[in-house]
Amino acid sequence: MLSIDRLQSTGNHGLFGGRVAEGLSAPSKWLPARLLFDARGVQLHDDIVRLPQFYAARSELAILAANTGAIAGATGACTLLELGARRPNAARLLIDGLAATLQTYIPVDFGDDALAAAAVVIARAYPRLSVRAMVADFVCEPHRLPARGGRLITLLGGVFGGCLPGERAGMLRRIRTSMEWDDTLLIGIDLTTASHRLIAARTDQFGVNATFNRNVLCVLNRELGAQFVTEQFEHRVVWDENASRVELRLLARCDQRVRIPALEFEVALERGTQIRTETVAVFQREQLESELAAVDLTIDRWWADIRGNYALVLAKPSMG
Repeated sequence: MLSIDRLQSTGNHGLFGGRVAEGLSAPSKWLPARLLFDARGVQLHDDIVRLPQFYAARSELAILAANTGAIAGATGACTLLELGARRPNAARLLIDGLAATLQTYIPVDFGDDALAAAAVVIARAYPRLSVRAMVADFVCEPHRLPARGGRLITLLGGVFGGCLPGERAGMLRRIRTSMEWDDTLLIGIDLTTASHRLIAARTDQFGVNATFNRNVLCVLNRELGAQFVTEQFEHRVVWDENASRVELRLLARCDQRVRIPALEFEVALERGTQIRTETVAVFQREQLESELAAVDLTIDRWWADIRGNYALVLAKPSMG
């Protein structure tokens, strides 16, 4: 059984228009990373994760495949709530592992197309499973999602590390507020300390990463009537040592003024101006423990790959 619900109360302009104007008005310009993941962006990202240098997705799936039994034993979940559900790979592994207890799968993402496609794949593969896809802002409003106990809530596929520290803190706080004593949270995190590997993962000779990055401008053109010329921007990948993260940026190749009619907004960009489009954070265990403890969550299990490049972390509400 498949259903698709929408928690969003406003149209596309209201969802991200204000954030776009805010980001492009800032001295250090940025765009909401969620705009990268429209249907075309998800397809491009699928191509990226198949590149040999992109280790994170393969590591995450390998850890999942090796530990689904342990995850099932530790959670006994009857509901799988996947936040940032853009492709069905991880969900299928978890659904298989939780076969003895799982009744409902709830994939959640910002946009309709990729979410619906992934939900259909799962619904067809598991006809006895109740599949309820939800279009929602899971970063700002996870507390509005179905909250009956016995849930395994997941933040996989780089979703957690793609949030800025303030966003992570707010999201974790709202998730924790909605959690019952028997709910659990599974997070995928990058542990790599070699910045060159992180940069290489988002740089390729085929231009797939560059096309993915510039696609954010195509989204603005389509959804907001913006007049960006994608060829006038260069794909950049930068390591921020202080913040322990990789940043994807778009560099303006020339002076330009770009109108965004739907927002009644115009941005002036000088040659060399950089716009941050996505971040990929790297974690240490102590840092994650601190972020979880701040919202009364405790690490229950920690599964890392053999090279220590990636980990899956199962967290539970702190007891007492």
